[in-house]
Amino acid sequence: MNFIFIASTIDRDLGGIARSVPALAAGVAVGNRVRLLAPRAREDTLSTIDGLKEVDLHYADGFKGVEEELVRLLDSAPTDTVLYHAGVWNSLNHFVAQEACDRGIPYIVSTRSMLDPWALNHRRWKKRLAWWTYAKNDLLNATAIHATAELEAGFIRKALGPACPRILVVPNGVKVTGEASASGNSKQILFLSRLHPKKGILDLIRAYGKLDIPGWNLFLAGNDDGRHRRACENCAAQQPNHDRIRIRGAVTDTDKWDLYRSAGLFVLPSYSENFGIVVGEALASGVPVLTTTKTPWSEYARRGGLNPEDLGIWITEPGMEPLHEKLGEVLAIPEEERMARAAKGSRWIREEFDWASIGRKFAGAVQDVLNPQQQTPPVADR
Repeated sequence: MNFIFIASTIDRDLGGIARSVPALAAGVAVGNRVRLLAPRAREDTLSTIDGLKEVDLHYADGFKGVEEELVRLLDSAPTDTVLYHAGVWNSLNHFVAQEACDRGIPYIVSTRSMLDPWALNHRRWKKRLAWWTYAKNDLLNATAIHATAELEAGFIRKALGPACPRILVVPNGVKVTGEASASGNSKQILFLSRLHPKKGILDLIRAYGKLDIPGWNLFLAGNDDGRHRRACENCAAQQPNHDRIRIRGAVTDTDKWDLYRSAGLFVLPSYSENFGIVVGEALASGVPVLTTTKTPWSEYARRGGLNPEDLGIWITEPGMEPLHEKLGEVLAIPEEERMARAAKGSRWIREEFDWASIGRKFAGAVQDVLNPQQQTPPVADR
């Protein structure tokens, strides 16, 4: 098959789409022709994804440039071309859907948790206008919708109702660098993701502020999204243990892996997450994880017949009080036991979430949608 992947950004500092769309494109490129189209970014911020050498890269200036380049590519595209784009709300998402419909080309949309209740209520009125103007029809007209977990698929079905297109449930992969080498004697709690309200960072700071466990420090790192860093700093300054809370901005890929391996516990206290790739990266590094029911990691483990806690994944409801209670519980577990469970989690991530394997599953799922009479054993479902 021929795929054209469209990403609204490839600036790795922004995470999310900038990393997962190029990585999925690289995974799908094994056995298929793949082109990746995205706005131009600074050379030093481009996502560094293994396998991109197999992908035909096309950069353009801004959304308008991407739209013009997409038209040029489609004018000479093979008849078996499939479009893939991630996102719901921006003008580029709408343009891709319109162009596909006008030309009769199959297109797959990845909603990236943008239909989760938390996400829909964030800047609600602006999204409601976009929903009724174009976004809902763009999704209803899609050949299929890509969800990374059944949790996300449920939100999509609820938003679109009975006319919802087929949903392909295929998780993201996890890029792994080196061997798992977490020290096991670190007393550092690490948060590494965008500094954004939906990540529950204020809950984490307040929960940590109520802890009475000597020696543990809290380290928060990530690019400032929506000027949320100031709110985090103000909250940290109000905690009785404020001198043991450190906040910094975005980190390089090299520094990221060093941070994982120097942590004793990784925490992602999100209110909305379609995947939460940092959870997989932390586990791959051999670090135990505390996250919430609003991420799909308990679902992934249980699909494989596993108990999340046996893999070093502890789950809590979002919010300060539940997080405080579970954080104290996890830190009270003997260090050797926490790290032994995380070692199992590391092996699980490396076996189940390799991007090449994920790319094959995704390409197979798309093939099943386009040629149902030649279906292979299902790797995705409604």
